[in-house]
Order: sequence, then structure tokens, then C-alpha cells
Amino acid sequence: DTSNGLEETGTCTYAKEGRKIVVKTTRDGSLCATEVTYTFVPDGTMDMEVNLQPKTEKLRRAGLVCGLNSALSQVDYYAYGPWENYNDRKEGCTLGRFTTTVDDMKVDYAKPQSTGNREGLREVAFTDAEGQGILIRTEGTVSFSALRYTDEDLMKCNHQWELTPRPYIVLHLDAVARGVGNASCGADVDTLPEYQVPNQPLSYRLRITRK
Repeated sequence: DTSNGLEETGTCTYAKEGRKIVVKTTRDGSLCATEVTYTFVPDGTMDMEVNLQPKTEKLRRAGLVCGLNSALSQVDYYAYGPWENYNDRKEGCTLGRFTTTVDDMKVDYAKPQSTGNREGLREVAFTDAEGQGILIRTEGTVSFSALRYTDEDLMKCNHQWELTPRPYIVLHLDAVARGVGNASCGADVDTLPEYQVPNQPLSYRLRITRK
């Protein structure tokens, strides 16, 4: 199931603080409640304070997802890499700065599935062929993935050739992405509790600027 469980409507308020505009949004849901505060400043910088309240211990991820311009396919990031990694699968990776592309972040498993995660994100830039784009800096624990497919696209396909790229980049910024675990090796083998999404408040901060 790829449903986010969010209610159809939420709340949105705004206020002016000097030269800044502060927008606060809330949205409840059966799986997780969200509260995101956006602060806009005149130079184009946007700060985000993200607060999440999971309501179950069975979430696959807890965070935000958005669509980026498909041309912003060059990726420069400071996180664990250079290969995909998860909170229970990162011992073979190092924390550092790496350069890749959105297309190369996808791992072609025999059965399409959510892929390309990077843990420990400090900052990531998405740019086009001319080097123009956005820079995202983080505060707190954040992992990210950037693909041309949604989780639902990947889940519903049985073969790689069945996938149709979206006309935008699907960017996930998660407070926690569930570990891989070993459920494929037996019905009674699952992700260890310490690598699951905890049923407790989660938060992180982002600063998004032009690159």
C-alpha cells in the first residue's frame, strides 16, 4: 500500500514578520500527521521546519515528497554514498561529497522497488546542464532519494521495462526511511525494531536556496 493516509484538507495560516513571510500548514492523517512551517525571505531563501507524528509502527518512510523540474538531473550531495544505503545497510558506504545523476540513482532490481536512498544528508544540489538549480541544506536527521518514478509506480510493476518515467523528478526527504531488513529470506524475518520508523514525534529543518 502506497497511500499516505493524509486527510483531504488541512489548515494554512500566514503572517508577516518584518520582511519575512511565515506560512504554517498542518494536515492530519490515519498514518501520520504533518506540520510544516515555511519562512520566505526577500532573497529567495525558503526555510522549512518539518514536524511529523507517526501513528503506526509500520510506516515505510516518514517525510516529505515533492516534484522537481525534470531538467534538474545533476545531483551533488554530501551524505553517505556513493551507492544507495539505508539505516541498516550503510556500513559499506562513507560519509562524503558525491556527484551523480537522477537516472544513475535508480538501482535496477529484478522486481522494481523503492530504491536509491542516501542516509545522513547534509546538503544536496540539483542542477541543469548549465549549472542552475537549487541547493538544499539540512539540520537534523534526513535521508533522500531522487528518481523519475513514484513508489506506487515501482510497486505496481513486475519488470523494469514496464516503467514509464514521470515528467518530473520525485524527491523524497525523510526523517526516517525504514531499513531493508531480511523479510525476503523468510516470513518470520523482518526489519529489526531499531531500524523501523518509530511511533514518536520526528522533525528536521531545511534551507532551500538558488544554486
